[in-house]
Amino acid sequence: YPDDPRLYVRYSAPSGSETDHTFVLSEFRADDDGVDSDSERRLLELPQPQMNHNAGAVVFGPDGYLYVATGDGGGGNDRGEGHVDDWYDRNAGGNGQDVTANLLGSILRLDVDGETDGKPYGVPDDNPLVGEEGLDEQWAWGFRNPWRMSFAGEDLFVADVGQNLYEEANLVTRGGNY
Repeated sequence: YPDDPRLYVRYSAPSGSETDHTFVLSEFRADDDGVDSDSERRLLELPQPQMNHNAGAVVFGPDGYLYVATGDGGGGNDRGEGHVDDWYDRNAGGNGQDVTANLLGSILRLDVDGETDGKPYGVPDDNPLVGEEGLDEQWAWGFRNPWRMSFAGEDLFVADVGQNLYEEANLVTRGGNY
């Protein structure tokens, strides 16, 4: 700003389906008078199965791409409505561990200046799952509710909510599973 008057916000909107609500990532334009609310361009909408674990921090990285935190969709112990089957027997579900079914429980990395496969954003070619099994937007996964993140130089730090006794602060790397 002022050369590029766009800003990005993440909010929850009422759901039009069986889910609790919808995760929305939008772009707005601003001018000297403020933000033009009529300029909204929705980049990403994700169904949120339950009312908690919404996450939603957004930050531009030093590489110029937008990093977006998504919660796992809610519910204690990663089980219940809206959770996919998991890969280990002790746990009946876990969106953060399934990189093929949804974008929940992840840090996404998007190119807001591009478009990919009809989506209103681009996917950087060096995202870890491009050309691999999984959803290309994923940068890192396995999170419960990554509610804050920040870059310190090239390093991405993410705060994630734990269950009952613990919280986490992670140094996040490309393709990392947390």
